[in-house]
Amino acid sequence: MSRRRFQDAENTSNAEFRSIATAEDYRTQDVRMEMKKADPTKVKCYGDGLKFGYINQPIEATIDTKNAGPGELCVYCNGATNSAFCELGDHHDGTFTLTIRAQDVGLHSLFVKYEGVDVPGSPFGMRVSPASLVEARGPGLHDAFVHKKYSAEFEVNTLRAGPGDLKIRVGGPRGGFRTQTQKQGWLLRCRFNPAVPGTYVINVLWNQDPIPNSPFRVRIFRNEKELRRSAQLQMAASNGTLQHLRH
Repeated sequence: MSRRRFQDAENTSNAEFRSIATAEDYRTQDVRMEMKKADPTKVKCYGDGLKFGYINQPIEATIDTKNAGPGELCVYCNGATNSAFCELGDHHDGTFTLTIRAQDVGLHSLFVKYEGVDVPGSPFGMRVSPASLVEARGPGLHDAFVHKKYSAEFEVNTLRAGPGDLKIRVGGPRGGFRTQTQKQGWLLRCRFNPAVPGTYVINVLWNQDPIPNSPFRVRIFRNEKELRRSAQLQMAASNGTLQHLRH
């Protein structure tokens, strides 16, 4: 469970005051003050983390309390047998980043409360997948170029995920590839032998959920020169500078 109290940035007393004066108030020189109340219905929650996430990986969502007035924000998440760890990161502008780390797979109930009241949509039904425990690796998941000795191969390891349904789908230029698979225990080896340049999309699904980084987008170039040029452009872009590249 994680709690944070939102304080209006322009009102350090945590309240908006309005003076209500009566005839008796003037006689006694006493002025009553009315505090602005929190409105949980004005809290907004958004992000993929409200619906789906992977076990043992951070699951994130955003909570916006800017229009809800000052109040206490409380979040907790319950799985089938264990509660998930929840942390609220305060941006000090009425918005918070919620980070969840689930210990169970399956459906979780995510409660978001403001001043003890459920905000719109709470509790959220969040599904935690074990797909993050499935690993895919191999040269077939990386850019390459067409040549006689090249074979786009990769393997998928499901050992840590336990029993489940694995599906691999490869898409690319029509007639440009042929897919072959071979199962060895917890390993599934896949080869798709691209013969035509273009972009190939590889979807790896575990119990209908994509594993991390899926779909993989693999670009197959006509020759080694094109591949190297693309790699140079990517490196320059990642460094924040595009350098002149010799043709």
